[in-house]
Amino acid sequence: MSLLVSMLAIPLLWWNEFIARGVMGFFLGGAIFAAAESIRVRADAKRIAHILCFAALALWALVVLETYLSPLHDAAYWLSGRISDDAGEWYIGDSDNLFLLLFIFTVSPITILALALHEQVLGGKWQRLSFVGDISYSTYMLHFPMQLALAAIAAHFALTPAAFENGPALLIFYLVLIGLGTLSFNAFERPMQSWLRDLLGKRSRAPK
Repeated sequence: MSLLVSMLAIPLLWWNEFIARGVMGFFLGGAIFAAAESIRVRADAKRIAHILCFAALALWALVVLETYLSPLHDAAYWLSGRISDDAGEWYIGDSDNLFLLLFIFTVSPITILALALHEQVLGGKWQRLSFVGDISYSTYMLHFPMQLALAAIAAHFALTPAAFENGPALLIFYLVLIGLGTLSFNAFERPMQSWLRDLLGKRSRAPK
């Protein structure tokens, strides 16, 4: 069902990319979780995990190749032009969305599923990076206020966008964001989670 809902959101991409990607990604994540739970208890789980890990590496190699040389785009452009002029014009206008959909429904789920199975079935040590998922909500809530703060600083000091459009600035931004996200998670989010669990647990155990 999650996969179906994710696919039903595809037409939204031509209306609002951000809403479409949010809906597709959210429900696709649920489908990936269900797939991982189903695969990890199978007798041939290790074989499937190895296949998916190889597939993920191959897909990312193709992503890098396409980024720098665009063989898939060139082939699709040539083929659509040979079909008809209308097909060629349609492809030119929608090629970005088509390749985005390919990435969302192939590279992303296979990569996430491969990482999950590598940890759960093949004994990978991805637990060390689990904190990135723990702080994801905090970083999501903090990234926009940080951008607003930077915009205010830029306006005050008459800085141009070029001051922020470089690798070091991006690296500093992410380091600060991860640091603040970690602090927020440990000092606020995790204590609130414990408090809410205790509160709900007490209510569920209370006599009727």
